[in-house]
Amino acid sequence: MKRYKIEKNDKLEIGQILYTKRYKMAVDRKLCKGCELCRLACPHWAISLKPAEGADGKAVPPIVDVDENKCDYHGICAAICPFSAISVTVNGDGAYPAVSAGVFPSLTRDIEVRSQLCEPGCKICEEKCPLGIVKVSGGEDGATVVDIQKELCAGCQICRIECPADAISVTKFYEGSIAIDQKACPDGCRKCMDVCPVDALICGEDGKIYANGMYCIYCGECLQV
Repeated sequence: MKRYKIEKNDKLEIGQILYTKRYKMAVDRKLCKGCELCRLACPHWAISLKPAEGADGKAVPPIVDVDENKCDYHGICAAICPFSAISVTVNGDGAYPAVSAGVFPSLTRDIEVRSQLCEPGCKICEEKCPLGIVKVSGGEDGATVVDIQKELCAGCQICRIECPADAISVTKFYEGSIAIDQKACPDGCRKCMDVCPVDALICGEDGKIYANGMYCIYCGECLQV
């Protein structure tokens, strides 16, 4: 058996090579937001988060690291990632063993776009999407075409909530709660806002941080910083 690990600025890859099988796990760091869901889900504690330094005092998400000696390539981390930043393959097959065996669920990205309801020229969904995965264009007949990269959708529902024509439906696949102890917040600190991938945290007129539970995907990134 041979194990390997390749680490670059934009990608982390580990693998295990046997006589009859090749296992590979990869993290796309362009998509990864440094949340803690994969770390929490991993039953072998093979995933850890390394703090990262930002410029000008601005917080940046931590960096995901994987121990190639602990990973067993079951694919739970890939199945639970809301940003589709992790992939696991066995002999090139992207079917996650834990999901295929029925011992772990996969995320259901239930998204519907009713472009016929869109107002001509409206691009609010594209402008508001914090992940930049919504594109609005005009069709050959002049109708509005809304294209959403569903495999990258984290279910924050911002496009649905902000759409003035009620043309988008998004089902949230994570439920939870978020609470902020404002008394414990240091004055002027905005680190949680810096790293929130879906703009679910805002600074009120009183200078305190508030959470928008409708947008929050409960990824825990604010908690990490």
